[in-house]
Formats: sequence, structure tokens, C-alpha cells
Amino acid sequence: MKNDLLDKIEHADDEQIMKLYGLVTNYLNSQVELEEWDLMPDYQKERITESIKQADAGLVRPVSEMLKSTKEKYGLNG
Repeated sequence: MKNDLLDKIEHADDEQIMKLYGLVTNYLNSQVELEEWDLMPDYQKERITESIKQADAGLVRPVSEMLKSTKEKYGLNG
């Protein structure tokens, strides 16, 4: 299978190589992300999951609003 894949890569044109590179890179990056998630402590996974639920429920506000209210609250300029 590996030799067949290498042969296909050798005979691919530039556009096909670019597409294959993108596919392989995305696949490998997704594998790293899964490994990082698996290595993460449970309390961090739970906090991230809770944050996603809050965002999905609309319990978020734009960064611009948060920055404005923080500047007003603490009397910051700039």
C-alpha cells in the first residue's frame, strides 16, 4: 500500500500534490489534537466542555463589549 501511494505521489501533477499535502496535513493535525485532548486532565476537559455549552447557549458577548466594560470598570484608557 505504501509503495502504491508513493507511486501515485510521484506521478501526480502540482495541483494534485497541493491537494494531497493539504489532506495529509489536516489529517495529521487532527490526530495531534486528539492526542492532546486525551492527555489533558479531566478537570480541564470538563471546563472546556462547559464553556462550549455556555457558548452554544448564547451566554457569550463580543470581545469589544468585554474590553469596553473592563476599561470602564477599572478606569483604563487606550
